Amino acid sequence: MGSLQDAINSNLDKSDDELAIVGLDFILPQARTLKELDQLFSKGVDCVAYPSKKRRKLMEPFFEQGKEYTYIPGAYIDDIDQFDYNFFKITKLDAELMDPYQRLFLQSGWHALEDAGLTKEKLKEAGIAICDFLKKCKVSFS
Repeated sequence: MGSLQDAINSNLDKSDDELAIVGLDFILPQARTLKELDQLFSKGVDCVAYPSKKRRKLMEPFFEQGKEYTYIPGAYIDDIDQFDYNFFKITKLDAELMDPYQRLFLQSGWHALEDAGLTKEKLKEAGIAICDFLKKCKVSFS
């Protein structure tokens, strides 16, 4: 079986349409890079698992006191609590009240711009604006 990169390259070679992917980022369980994702695919790793102790601790404030909860397997991503609200000029309270998917979108979007070699200065010079197209398209993650 070929690598993920080989599959991407072979599909791009077959296309008559021109497409430029200038930056890429994703946030997946056990994979933050294309190389890590390729390794998971090639080894057939199942990333569905019970939440780690760290993740369970992050969940606890949302549980109703006095009730018993059972953790279920899921595709939990690491470092969900590491959002840098100062970098995005957002208050801590606003960041806590944001939809978690919006925080992930901001992080991943910025990393994709970095991957493309774009800096804040280059974006300002070019007059480029970034919008949350997922919300406008009413994409649902539930």
